[in-house]
Amino acid sequence: MRVTSKATTAKRPAFTRLLNEAPLVALPVMGRGDRDITTTARGNRVIGHKRTMPSDLSSHGSWETLPEGLSVWRLAVRSPGAIAMRLHFIAFDVGNGRVWVHTPGQVDHPLGPFNGSGLFQTGEFWSGVLLGDTVVVEFEAGGSGPHNMSVPFTIDQVAHVFGPISSSTAVQAQTNRSSDLDGVNDSPHGATASFSDVHSCEVDVNCASDLWRTMARAVGLYLTEEGDYIIACTGTLLNNKKVSFRPYFLTANHCVSDEQAAHASVVLWNFETTFCNGPEPDIMATQQQYGARLLVTRPIEQGDFTLLLLGDDTPDNAVFSGWTTEDLSIGGYAAVIHHPLATWKRFSAGNRTDDWDVTVNDEDGKPVGVAPASTYYHIIYNLGLTEPGSSGSPLLNSDGRLIGALSHGNVSCHNGYDGFGRFAVMFEALRQYLMDDDI
Repeated sequence: MRVTSKATTAKRPAFTRLLNEAPLVALPVMGRGDRDITTTARGNRVIGHKRTMPSDLSSHGSWETLPEGLSVWRLAVRSPGAIAMRLHFIAFDVGNGRVWVHTPGQVDHPLGPFNGSGLFQTGEFWSGVLLGDTVVVEFEAGGSGPHNMSVPFTIDQVAHVFGPISSSTAVQAQTNRSSDLDGVNDSPHGATASFSDVHSCEVDVNCASDLWRTMARAVGLYLTEEGDYIIACTGTLLNNKKVSFRPYFLTANHCVSDEQAAHASVVLWNFETTFCNGPEPDIMATQQQYGARLLVTRPIEQGDFTLLLLGDDTPDNAVFSGWTTEDLSIGGYAAVIHHPLATWKRFSAGNRTDDWDVTVNDEDGKPVGVAPASTYYHIIYNLGLTEPGSSGSPLLNSDGRLIGALSHGNVSCHNGYDGFGRFAVMFEALRQYLMDDDI
């Protein structure tokens, strides 16, 4: 199956400018102990923490009537020290009203509108990502004069992201942490680095050839939840035989393995530099794609992969990756496009080495599963490497077709390897979606 591009257009409704400052609810400063938790039970790198909101938020907001008669309820929420935030809505039922969220002073770039019963029409969903420690919520009621009306939703949790979404924010917020991947045990990818800057041998994807810069448009950074934690991984849009442009998204099982985590996913597209080694990109200039359905998932023993169906539309410039079940020969060339440490896209390349069974351990050395030799490719790099946040990223053959997804590894700038679940092994589980497009 070959790569295909999608051409669509999407418009964000104009945002109504409001004059008054939104009342503020500020959570307590997060304890240092919460930020010291670095890995989850499944070995994923923690980049944030879920925090509980007060139960009476409705009473903290305020109503405002605009000159044209539109009534709006507004509230600002602050989680001190957050690099970025998301909001969790429950009991959401706004009818023909609209809810927007934005960073203070950035009303021209809101997320939304959210209407009806929310993203999945279940009344429960997470918003997208907003940079900074404060988020403003705007509810534009469907009618005028609702000053005595209760707000038809609750915000019960905040996702407090403490790092890193980009290299510079990570350095600013985590100056006391350090990173050293050398000499670690085999572990689920994402279990063995800190929140400092990415390794010096990482290669900007826009320094690679035209083929890899094109394929980068199929790769996205995404955030999701695991228990009380916020984690980051990488995934790939997959083409299907019918070229339906359904947003099938392949990633790792140890990142997303249940419906709740799928629903909580948000993919950030086009988070990359504009030219080779260009300035750090603005994460808020990315297009965000909220929520997903879980279609197929398999554990480490069966290839460590998950196929999601993303919600909403993909970006106009999105590429849907081709794939093949053809085997990569020993010594064969392969490339990886990924988001190390939840920063912008990087490029790595290397060659397949011998197969062997791998006991995958967590950060404490406790086995979490065995990766069979027949189910995984092992890649040794001669350019770049992968890091926490790269889990789920695509392994691509020399033609740019997907042949695997990143699972585990033990890699530094000078030695080590990565293990990728083989697409040929995954294919039978994915056939109904990628061949028949049957959902």
